Amino acid sequence: MRDQKRHKEYEHQWYLRKKAGLPTKTTIKLTDEEIKKHIFITKKKFREKRRIERTNKIRLKFGERCNICNDTYYLHIHKKDGTKHKTWTDMTNEEFDKFINLNSNDYVQLCYNCHKAVHWCMYYLSMCWEEIKNKAIPTILLKNKYHM
Repeated sequence: MRDQKRHKEYEHQWYLRKKAGLPTKTTIKLTDEEIKKHIFITKKKFREKRRIERTNKIRLKFGERCNICNDTYYLHIHKKDGTKHKTWTDMTNEEFDKFINLNSNDYVQLCYNCHKAVHWCMYYLSMCWEEIKNKAIPTILLKNKYHM
């Protein structure tokens, strides 16, 4: 909502300019707080647009479902060797482009729960990705009818 005091002052100045024969079109000067708010909103819109673009690129590259349970919600990219890497939301544009162009055989897309379970197997059971894929996943899927 507009600040009524500032708007009234603007209207008064507009009237004085019109009466004096001066141009009436002017811009309202923003306060420092309004400038900061505008910059914050602009950056927020940009980040949201970039997040959507990156999500679409990842879905094209790795698919739209978890590789274990076929869930579509809250998907993560998992590096098969289990080493740490930056999340795609924290990458710069150059890093993200390099990540997208990498060999997709090194990464797999998992939902949150499966990603957590895979890391648990790797950390506590010292299993590699191939062992998890060949032994643990079929056993879990047979026991859990929800994922069938």
